[in-house]
Amino acid sequence: MLFVAVATLVGCKKDEESSILINATSTIEDNQMSSILKHNYIDANIAFIPANEFPVSHNKEIVQGLISNAKYKSVNGYQYKEYIPKGEYVVLMQVSDGIYSSLSSVYTFKKVSTLNEKGSFNNVMVFSIKRDGDYQVWVDKYKD
Repeated sequence: MLFVAVATLVGCKKDEESSILINATSTIEDNQMSSILKHNYIDANIAFIPANEFPVSHNKEIVQGLISNAKYKSVNGYQYKEYIPKGEYVVLMQVSDGIYSSLSSVYTFKKVSTLNEKGSFNNVMVFSIKRDGDYQVWVDKYKD
């Protein structure tokens, strides 16, 4: 029994060493509602998808399916942090905030790498209040 416990602990340690922290936050540009709410966060479904699994062609239905089936995901929140295996990922966000119902299902994505030893923290998207289709180009709140 002791051998099993030690082997399990050694296995966990190895997993921690091969994982790295990734963080994503969804925000919205300054607008009348954000002034009333006194914050710029917007709820979204957020997922970290392996880059080789992200399709070249996408739309809101494909994005919903990717998020639903993602191993690493957060639903109806403005921030998601997770330890994931090192690799290339796509940070995928789709607006789910009821306050901004006109933006419901608008999505964006950004390719990131967790191959370095630092992780990937500056993934803060600024959604536009102006809807022009279902896709918005990723706009970084903080430039690296």
